Amino acid sequence: MRKDSIVTKNDEKTPPPSSAKVQHESILTDNSKVFGTIDDVCAKYSISRGDEIHTKVIDVPAPFKSRFRVDDVLEPSRYLFFEFEGIHDSHYIGINILEFYDGEGEQIPYTNIIVDGNDVDHDEVQPAFPVNGWWAVVGEEHSLVFDFGDVVHVKEVSMWCANSASTPKIMRITDAQEAAQDESEFAANLLIQLAGEPGVDPSTINFRKSPGEITDIITIEDIVNMLNDYPPPNGFESFLSECGAFHFVFYRAGLRTRVCNYFFGSNPSEDVQLVHDTTMSVGVTIDDVAKRAMTLEELRAVKAIIVSNCVKEEWTNSYDGKRLRPDDVNLYDLNKVVIMPCTKARNCAFKELFGSGDSSPTYYTSHWWGEKVLDFITFC
Repeated sequence: MRKDSIVTKNDEKTPPPSSAKVQHESILTDNSKVFGTIDDVCAKYSISRGDEIHTKVIDVPAPFKSRFRVDDVLEPSRYLFFEFEGIHDSHYIGINILEFYDGEGEQIPYTNIIVDGNDVDHDEVQPAFPVNGWWAVVGEEHSLVFDFGDVVHVKEVSMWCANSASTPKIMRITDAQEAAQDESEFAANLLIQLAGEPGVDPSTINFRKSPGEITDIITIEDIVNMLNDYPPPNGFESFLSECGAFHFVFYRAGLRTRVCNYFFGSNPSEDVQLVHDTTMSVGVTIDDVAKRAMTLEELRAVKAIIVSNCVKEEWTNSYDGKRLRPDDVNLYDLNKVVIMPCTKARNCAFKELFGSGDSSPTYYTSHWWGEKVLDFITFC
């Protein structure tokens, strides 16, 4: 798949009503003009970060003079809390420079407001940064809080430790004014319902141990124990109920926002609106295959269709016919369930179902059809 930054929506369609659940007939019906059958996921689920806090852990080599990315874990926040632990080969920690950068590469000004739990008063407690020369402090455990004056999303942190022996070993960065709680545990209350009749108590139903056929039936307690014993790399995993009617995702403490962004995107209302605004009647013809690039907005619309329809319509694996979860759908499955049926009537390319017209690719992404579609779109 390819993408660029151009997308044109059909302004003639009336926006969907603001309700908890908005549905349209499938494009496969004779009288339907709307591509896809979706739920209004943005109305059904809240993805605000609320009281959630997240921590980025850096294993610092010595010597160290580099930038490192933190926006893959940290959420937008007015504050960042730093913890330093261990020293490579000295009795003090020494850091010469600490700087912050946003997504545009611009440096973010800050104020160091707390040092080792004490408010900076410029009398008894002096700020650690910015300093002339370096910040040197005896002992292996220290903490700092930085205030940016407004909510910002720090993308990168730049740090320089000129003295390799005094470089801290471990650095934890938290997007809050205080340290994060232990984020290593899964629990029975850390879950999101993705599909099925809302309001069901997950403790009253059984789940399938793995996607596909019913093999091993497990309870919510079994799931929590299994995830704590064998944590998934991305910090979350979803499970279908025994009957296949319900779909829940269990996540590690502090990762709720990341899970919602994975399944719904950071702007789910825009993705839902794009699906509603895309109709067969506006379908276009693009003769030049090289200009059939999928825009990022269109890929996110496809993601909304998968999340909303997969469990509800009981999609099955194209290889062995087993039931699918949204996060299991690969390109073979998408081709069988969505692309081929929707393009059959016009005998057209999938891209030509959208109304954005020619799209010259900015990037070409090499892939294989067995790749999970949600992983790919989330990466984009």
